[in-house]
Amino acid sequence: MRCTLTTASVLQTTLGHVPADLLAYFGELTSDTFIRSGANDKGELLSASAAAALTQLLAEAHPLMGMLGALVLDETDTSSYHVYLAAPPLQGCILYLSHDGETRIVYDTPQRFLAAVIEANTADLEELHPPCPPTVADQTGLTKFIDANLDHDDADMILTVAIGCLELKDTSLMRRLATHADFFVAEALGDAIEKRPAPELLALAELCASHKHAQAANAGRRACQTIRRL
Repeated sequence: MRCTLTTASVLQTTLGHVPADLLAYFGELTSDTFIRSGANDKGELLSASAAAALTQLLAEAHPLMGMLGALVLDETDTSSYHVYLAAPPLQGCILYLSHDGETRIVYDTPQRFLAAVIEANTADLEELHPPCPPTVADQTGLTKFIDANLDHDDADMILTVAIGCLELKDTSLMRRLATHADFFVAEALGDAIEKRPAPELLALAELCASHKHAQAANAGRRACQTIRRL
């Protein structure tokens, strides 16, 4: 019980509240089942206090860390991290903060992240990431979050992460994303449609394909081709 209280205190200080799923996650790290699994023999997963300390060091590394109440969960010596998000609309999700690859949401709960760690054991956890980000429960909050950050100075980093978790629908907001001046945003939407294609999204994919920047247009064209093959 003392360990739980200490962990709760650390989370309260760092995040301003104590997410129940995160408290349970840190409890699992000290369980006999997890220890016997040998999944953390390399010592990559952090205790709550170590996570808080590393989070403080990396607070400026990505806009989403401050905006979404981030807590870094691992230290792999690769400058890439799995990060718990404690603030809406992505609360409970695990963000893969990549140093030189795609930064995206990979799990919708810390428990699914821990299950992947156990499955990976000594293998490369990144190779086990699901191919498509999960759609989050709070779609209304996520839509409002995206709309509020369309003109943010870091819109490319913020919106590309959020878009992957959207339930894709041909709406006015999605059309604004498809024609966004930052081609990374339109590209992210094209990529999301390609991963979750549906006939009703063809017009939206075509809009991405007409983007003036080639990289975004290519993503839109791939999305169109995937839909037409359905």
